[in-house]
Amino acid sequence: EVSGKWVSARRWEGSTTLTTLIEGGYQVWSIDNGRAANNHALTLYKDWGRFPFEIDTSEALAMTLQGHATAEGIQLTWTQDDFDTLMGYNVYRAEQDEDAYYQRLNSSIIPVGTEEFFDNTVEPGKDYYYIFTVVKTDLSESEPSGKQKIRSLDTMAPVMYHTPVYEAYVNNNIVINATVTDNLMVESVKLHYSIAGGEWKTVEMQQLNDKYSALISGNNVTLDGVQYYISATDGVSTVYRGTADEPYTIMVKEPPSSLMPGDVNGDGVIGIVDALLVLRGKNNKVVLTSEQFDRADLDDDGILSAAEALKILRYANGEINSLQ
Repeated sequence: EVSGKWVSARRWEGSTTLTTLIEGGYQVWSIDNGRAANNHALTLYKDWGRFPFEIDTSEALAMTLQGHATAEGIQLTWTQDDFDTLMGYNVYRAEQDEDAYYQRLNSSIIPVGTEEFFDNTVEPGKDYYYIFTVVKTDLSESEPSGKQKIRSLDTMAPVMYHTPVYEAYVNNNIVINATVTDNLMVESVKLHYSIAGGEWKTVEMQQLNDKYSALISGNNVTLDGVQYYISATDGVSTVYRGTADEPYTIMVKEPPSSLMPGDVNGDGVIGIVDALLVLRGKNNKVVLTSEQFDRADLDDDGILSAAEALKILRYANGEINSLQ
């Protein structure tokens, strides 16, 4: 059992000491009855073998390699007591697997007295395997040290793309979408929204591949307006689109009038003028209001087309009886 304590509501830290002479080989952590200090509903399932690691004692007494990740790379240090006379050291690294090819990192022999090496060629959040050898005075190399697995820091934050929503109608649902990617994994994407500047509410956005979406119920959509922002995290870094201090603002309006689709200018008559207005909007000759656009977009696909203008014209001329 490992002794420790809570350092935050959802982070517990503890430590224990393993004796390499006795406890070398394959090891696992087992976690039982873990739960957040501030929310007992957030629990860790009981497991065995979920967090494995290995202590390699084959060369531990004679050649010891240690390392740790920094924001710039991986710092390696080592000691050895097998060789009294030597030229220096070589450091090797493998990727993907401990049994993969080990590439030498140092371009020239690392001299005696410099028992360290900084690897600044790592990619964020990736596992690397290191060994070192002693270069003897005859330029031959010793057997490798024990392998050291080190994961570089995940310094690459998630990348988020979002097209803001600026308008909505009273009592209509609002769908917020975002695209989020990460070099390793996206832990969560959340929508934070506030009605009329009130208390912030947070919902988990639903994932489909790298697309995330969340719905603000029409029950919450009033003329007082809606504010929102989005956060995404990979467990290390968090990125935002908007913030609580500078959120996106959605202007909420009454739904368009009950005039028939096709009555683009809202004069109560579907005629040639409406068809021309659609064409002018499509060809960037005029900017339609949201209500005009809704009445012009006959197929509700969010795009104006010449076919819609033609349909309105045919209806106005009595060639067809419906715009549906």
